[in-house]
Parts: sequence; C-alpha cells; structure tokens
Amino acid sequence: MEREKRREKNEKRKIMRTTVIFIFSLLTFLLFACSLETPDTETTPIPSGMGSVRLNLNGVSARTILPGSGALNLTDFVSYQLIFTATLDGEDLTVTPSLASANAFAAINLVPGTYGLTVNAYKADNLLAARGQVGGIVVTASTNTPVSVILRAVLDEGQGNFSWNVTLNTAPVMLTDATMTIVNASGTTVGAVVDLTAAATGTRSDLAAGVYTVRFYLEGTIGTEPMVVVWNELMHVYATLTSSFTHTFTNDYFHRTNWNVTFDQNYPSSPAAGTQSVEHGNFATNPNPSRSGYTFLGWNTAADGSGTTWDFAADRVHNDMTLYAQWQRIEGTVTVTLNVETIDDAVFTITPAGDIAISLGNTTQTTVSVTAMSIGGTAVNLADYAFSWEIAGKGFYANQSVTSNTTSIVLNDVANRHIYATVGSHAIRLTATANAAGGKTYQQNVQFTISN
Repeated sequence: MEREKRREKNEKRKIMRTTVIFIFSLLTFLLFACSLETPDTETTPIPSGMGSVRLNLNGVSARTILPGSGALNLTDFVSYQLIFTATLDGEDLTVTPSLASANAFAAINLVPGTYGLTVNAYKADNLLAARGQVGGIVVTASTNTPVSVILRAVLDEGQGNFSWNVTLNTAPVMLTDATMTIVNASGTTVGAVVDLTAAATGTRSDLAAGVYTVRFYLEGTIGTEPMVVVWNELMHVYATLTSSFTHTFTNDYFHRTNWNVTFDQNYPSSPAAGTQSVEHGNFATNPNPSRSGYTFLGWNTAADGSGTTWDFAADRVHNDMTLYAQWQRIEGTVTVTLNVETIDDAVFTITPAGDIAISLGNTTQTTVSVTAMSIGGTAVNLADYAFSWEIAGKGFYANQSVTSNTTSIVLNDVANRHIYATVGSHAIRLTATANAAGGKTYQQNVQFTISN
C-alpha cells in the first residue's frame, strides 16, 4: 500500500513538472512572437528637436463606373509618395514609405512647423492612380501628430482603361448594324467606331482620364420594317484604373420608348453636355459634376434655376430633356487666433477677434491690425515700435510672400498679392522691434484658416 502511494505521488509530481515546463515554453514563445511585431509608432523615440506625423489612409472615395459605384481599394496600389510642403517654418520633405499596416505608415519625423501634404498612390510601373491632400498639419517638437488622408481616383490626368462585354440578343429583330462610339467631353469621337458584331468584347487602354459618353447604335429589321435604337451611357475613366461595362441588348430595346437626358454643366467654358438614355418612366442617374471654387447644388430644368429642381430618386423621365447644373461659389471662413506661446512676456492684441467671412475667388478684403501690446503685463506705446507682417512664402504660397511694415495688413489685397483663394491653414508672422537703439525684437505667429 505504501509503495502504491509513493508511486501515485511521483506521477503527480511528473504531471506538475510537465505542466510548468509547458506554461514556461508557451510564455517564452508569446514573448518572442511579440518581439517580432512592428513596434508601435506612438512609442518609437522622436529625435531631439523634431516632431513626427503618423499618417493613416483611413478613407477611400467611391468611384463612378459607367454609371455606378465601386470601391477604390488600397490593394490597387504598389507604392506611395508623401510630399510634405512647409507653409510656416519646417522643411520640405518627400518620402516613399511602405505601409506599416493595412492602412497606415510608420511615424515620419519632421522639423517643427506647419505643413501641407500630398499623397500620391501608384500602381505598377509608377503609374499614378490616386491622390489625397490635406493642409494645416501642425508639427511640434517631441509630439506625434496623427493625420488622416482620403485617396481619390485621378480623373484629371493620366490614362485609364475601358472594357466592354456586350451581348446582342435581339431576335426576332435581324441586326444589320451594331456600333459603339466613344465621345469625349468636347463632343469629339475618340478612336475608331467599334463594330459590335465583330468585337462584342474588348478593351481600350488609350483613353485620357475624364468623362465620356458611350453611344450604342443598333439597326435592324422585322420583315421589311426598319428598327433603330440609340442608347447612351455616361462613363468615367480614371488614371490607370479600368471602367467596365457589361450589358445585354434584347429586342425589347426596339419596342420600348427611350428618352435622352442631356446634362449641361452650365458655366462659361464648361465641358460639352453629356447625354444619358433612360427608359420611359424610369430614373436618370445623377452624374455629380465638380467645378473648382464652387459647390454643386443639383440639377434644374432651367439654366437660371427658376425651373424644377430634379429629384433623381422621385422624378421619372417621360420625354427628352435638358438638365442644368446649379452652382454656388464656395464661401470661406477665416478665423484669426493668436498662439498661446509668447516671447519675453510680450502679448499682442489683434483685431478682428472673431470669424471673418471671405468669398473664395473674389476680392473681399479684410484688415488685420495690432491694437495693443504689453510686455510683462505692462502696456506699451505702439508708436515706440516698428511693426512688420510677413506672409509665409514657402510651398503652396511661395508666390504670395509679402511684407507690410505697418500695424495692419490687408488680406485679399489684390495689388499687394495678399490673396488666399485656397481652403486650408495660413499664417502671418508679426514682428515688433523697439525704435530705441539696440531695441529688442518680439515675434508672434498669427494663424488663420479658410474652410468651406
């Protein structure tokens, strides 16, 4: 009996020893595995005197495909270029990092300052496919600044592809002609007319990025009766990406009524009107145009907006018609604020102190002035100091570098080029120098932003 008890005790000791070894081995493996993971960029040391930016590509825009929608996927791209442009202090930097995770880059060290950022995304062979931009990135020493950018497919430069797969199932209509024509925004036919009876499927890889109308012409007979169909589709071609169209034309197209909706963008030098075919009683598709410096308000049956505002979810098409785009100039809001940082206890009082409305694209003027100054809490006489205002002359605003040697500066002053027609962050450096010999100099950055 005693021998049996000793044997059981030894067996238990073996099991416990094995369990301890297993747990220790598991913990060792987990610690080793963790050491292989990409280090958290938030805890990566920032070099002395530098700041850093952690960039996330956390949003992608939908793209229209003839017409429709699809996702612009980060897996479409093989490389990225990040262009940091200093707008106040800082130093310009261009880098080509790889993604450190599914949608983020590792921290990027920058000299403290204010920056604009352009992100270019490329497919194979360095083909630009998408771009994202953001401004007003303030980088401070020893601080990691998170930044998010939305990438949008490029519609205004480069070349893209168009592929089609058309089925002609029109019996009992006997086709005598079936063609496809691609027409650009200027109304010009691009390339050769495609004979669909010989090339019902195919790809065009030489199309400039932009908006097109694809026109299908079908002609045939039933007995001796001639039959004709003209069908239009709107197409968006994006740089390096492929827009695809798959469709089946049946004999129904020869019997039902189709109407053409013409979309007039309705401003001087606007692209040629696009045309969309719609079956009788069905809904048209909103092309959603864009215009620099303007907000698109919608479509109206009258050019001056006095007609009916078209509701694409409720209004059905019962005849040929033209819809006119309605636009509103973007209004910006300029907010003037002082940094909390002061030098040698110098405090400037700036007016105006609230929001200033500026209509982007025109010459609305706003005067910013120093109305008071104190040093160490004691008010000083402005007449005892010489003041200057310097608009940052780096990067995006290099051609707007000016200096005004008075207590005031005028924004949007056409004569002196104090013009800000771009949404984003801007800054003016205010310098006050005592008139006395060897007078001390005080500086303060006055920041303001223009937003939609």
